Amino acid sequence: AGFNSKMVEGVKYGIITIEANQSGQIDMPQLKNVVKEYGERIAGIMVTNPNTSGIFEDNFKEMADLIHSVDGLVYMDGANMNAIAGWVDLDRLGVDAVHNNLHKTWTIPHGGGGPGDAIVAVSKKLVQYLPGIQVNKEDDGRFNTFRPSKSIGQFHRHHGNFAHKVRCYTYLKALGTEGLRKMSAVAVLSAQYLFHRLNETYPTLPLGTEEISRMHEFIITLPQDLFDSIAATGTPKSQVMAKLGKLYLDFGLHAPTVAFPEVYGLMIEPTESFSKAELDRFCEIVLSMHKMLKETPEVLKTAPHFTPIQKVDEVLANKNLKLWEPIIELPEVRENKIEPGKLKEMAIGEICSLILEAHKK
Repeated sequence: AGFNSKMVEGVKYGIITIEANQSGQIDMPQLKNVVKEYGERIAGIMVTNPNTSGIFEDNFKEMADLIHSVDGLVYMDGANMNAIAGWVDLDRLGVDAVHNNLHKTWTIPHGGGGPGDAIVAVSKKLVQYLPGIQVNKEDDGRFNTFRPSKSIGQFHRHHGNFAHKVRCYTYLKALGTEGLRKMSAVAVLSAQYLFHRLNETYPTLPLGTEEISRMHEFIITLPQDLFDSIAATGTPKSQVMAKLGKLYLDFGLHAPTVAFPEVYGLMIEPTESFSKAELDRFCEIVLSMHKMLKETPEVLKTAPHFTPIQKVDEVLANKNLKLWEPIIELPEVRENKIEPGKLKEMAIGEICSLILEAHKK
């Protein structure tokens, strides 16, 4: 852990990193030592729960009580809310503020140019400090607006991307209480299913946590001997996971999150919307990738094989910036060598054969 300190008007402040223990959760002994050392100087703590390894923080309430004992606040990153929505009472858990991604849990488009969106919820003690104009629901079901008495300031756009909020609210109303709980349960069930089908072939990160239950996501990596054989063909270990993500494209799949939060990891994060048939095909593809890499590790050097271009020249793009250019005609749209829709209909063995053929060319 490191204390990165700065000075603002003579007051020293900083951030202390709390490490994870061997079970992939908050290192409580370290946290207790930090609280003992800094006491009421602690402004608050930020914890993602479930964390980015897909593990629920069993000691969250103890951690929250500890921070509250020195008058600190508990901020929970709700990026993984689809794992616990409808099942966990954040107020009883000790959360003072939570950020919730509408574009990950509540149907708003995400990625591919889609607009991200979010909300922040707070406990009663912080309501009067919220920025800008807030909305209150009256007993008769109607809504009105108000300005918090101790507001920290104003935003240019008080309501954010309002259409997103309407879509999110509509989704929540359509699900209802039981539908919301089912949504989270199926998201977790889908991840658990993939986890149990893949973890005998792919090591799980953090290492040593294979027996610990996951929620909506988990991180896989490659065995060290496979890293070594791939590196021997010319792909450095530092580039393996990014190249593995590109191999997903050859099977008509969207590349998953690579090299985050683990440099040598690949994030598996299904949602509640996938059918069992889709999950089974996904497993077969990922297991086939492992077999292909063991037999032909050099295939990563040429991935992807069926996209319009193989590699974007990021260095050239960064060094030769074009901030604007006149549009005289529509640019050429390059076609896929094999369309993702067609790949989806093909047998996995046939796709593997086509990848190897393309690699040899």
